[in-house]
Amino acid sequence: MRLISLRQHRPKIDPDAIYTAVNNCYPEKTKFKIDVSLVAGVRSSVDQFNSSDWPAITDHYIGVVGEMPLYSTTEQAREREWEHKRRVNTAKNVATFAQALANRNHAYREMGLYLVMEARSQARVRQGIANMAEQVGYLEKVAAAQRDILKYEAQIVENRLALISMCDNVQAEVVNRYLKKLAYLPPVQTATGTIP
Repeated sequence: MRLISLRQHRPKIDPDAIYTAVNNCYPEKTKFKIDVSLVAGVRSSVDQFNSSDWPAITDHYIGVVGEMPLYSTTEQAREREWEHKRRVNTAKNVATFAQALANRNHAYREMGLYLVMEARSQARVRQGIANMAEQVGYLEKVAAAQRDILKYEAQIVENRLALISMCDNVQAEVVNRYLKKLAYLPPVQTATGTIP
């Protein structure tokens, strides 16, 4: 029986490169950041000047004043805190994306090993060397590895979408293609054809 190798050439994952790509695709920050405080008030003209010759409608007025500080430490502190949270969130998403890729690839390797062992066990059962329990055990391991593959594929998709959601609309597609390329597993080439 010829053993089929499930080892594949996968792109090397560079978390720093992913982090940089996502940070570089954030929407551009606003250039006009000013704290504005509006103050409203009602005044009576009686307090300010003699209005005896004027109509009664001029006795009261409402004013709105805007205050715009030249330097806002509060806004700068909020901006620094927001930037830190954004970068930490990006780092966490990159780490979970890379971990999901590693887990998925490991599950594929396990499944390849269990498939070979199950085929070997099947031949041993046919020859009467082993009982059915051995083969069933390997079938259960194949099923568990398949379940893990599906779970980690879902995590890869979730993390990929979380990362591209941090990008502006122009750069999101570029980063999405990059992350899909990292997650892609080429099909296995065998003597009889391609296994997807």
